[in-house]
Amino acid sequence: MALFIYNPRVLKYVKDVLRNYDLRCYVPRDVSKVKDSDVLIVDSEGLRILHSTVGNNLPRYFLVNGDDASIYRPILNAYGIKEVKVIQVGIDVGKRLAYVVLCDGVLLRAGYAGSLRELINSINLLNNYLRPSKVIIKIGGYVDELEIHLLKNHLQRNCEVFLIDEQKSSAKSQLNLCGLKIKFTDDIHAALNIALRDGIKLEFAAENPTSRAGTYT
Repeated sequence: MALFIYNPRVLKYVKDVLRNYDLRCYVPRDVSKVKDSDVLIVDSEGLRILHSTVGNNLPRYFLVNGDDASIYRPILNAYGIKEVKVIQVGIDVGKRLAYVVLCDGVLLRAGYAGSLRELINSINLLNNYLRPSKVIIKIGGYVDELEIHLLKNHLQRNCEVFLIDEQKSSAKSQLNLCGLKIKFTDDIHAALNIALRDGIKLEFAAENPTSRAGTYT
């Protein structure tokens, strides 16, 4: 993937993220070489410069803005996913809130969230950028009434939530996932196993369509 990113902060961010997925990228030596790229990642200022110098004759490009969601489209494209259909989220509720995000066999994200509220906001942000037909969220561990209220009122309407039996969920998975390269902790292994298990679907009553926002504070 070629990078034509004017903002140095965004350029560093994109390089760092792509490195976490073992994806190679390069910066063209001059503007004329951009047209030879198969896939191009640009920021808004870089795109403006390209339009003013080489016109509209550009390869397929992805516009990133340095946040934590716009970079995922070019990452999925690199793994052959052109259209996102289903996002799977596994959450292990324990002393720390571990999670994984899967998309058609690609490990897109994994780690720890400070709170369920923080994780819901991240899921909604991914939902807005990737626009899947469905987001399946599976939760292992005890979920109290307040947390159910958060899920019910602040997840977007294409999200489905399942409660999963987390027994033996920390067993090491033998899946050969592509995508994010991380060292799996027991908690993250548990979140991965939870994402792949069947469970009981939480049924939320119909509400006012305006009651579910993309993010909240």
